[in-house]
Amino acid sequence: MPLNKITGAPYQNVSEWCFETEKISKKNPALPTRASNERKDKETEMSANNIAVVLTTLVNTVNLIITELELIPPQLEELQLQVQTELNLVITSLNEHKSLIGMGQGMPPGHTTTSAGTGGTGGTGGTDTGGGRRGGLTRNLKVGGPSNQAEKEQLIQDILNLQ
Repeated sequence: MPLNKITGAPYQNVSEWCFETEKISKKNPALPTRASNERKDKETEMSANNIAVVLTTLVNTVNLIITELELIPPQLEELQLQVQTELNLVITSLNEHKSLIGMGQGMPPGHTTTSAGTGGTGGTGGTDTGGGRRGGLTRNLKVGGPSNQAEKEQLIQDILNLQ
């Protein structure tokens, strides 16, 4: 339930009905007017009816907010259960796609590990000349090269269907 803004006469013009005035009075009226003979008093002017209206509306609005906030935890539990279910579906779908992609594929041809552990395309190892891409197949990076486009599209469709 949406809450309405508190607007109107007693709410927006508080400074007109609740204010302080400074009253200057003489300590001894028989003496001439000087700063040492003056006393400044502050008087507060308030409208009791307007204060009652403002405070009653404020209390009612706060109570309404508390009532609305009490409804949130059951809704959060339902949403949490729904999100967890969708997450489990995405994880199982992802695991299925991983197993499909990984089936029958080992290390790419021509790619061997070296004894020095520096990478490269085989050989004695440890003789990296720096710069550029090292190891792996470059044909997968070329336009029109082999890719798992069908599996990617299927994964995208599965994710979109879950939303």
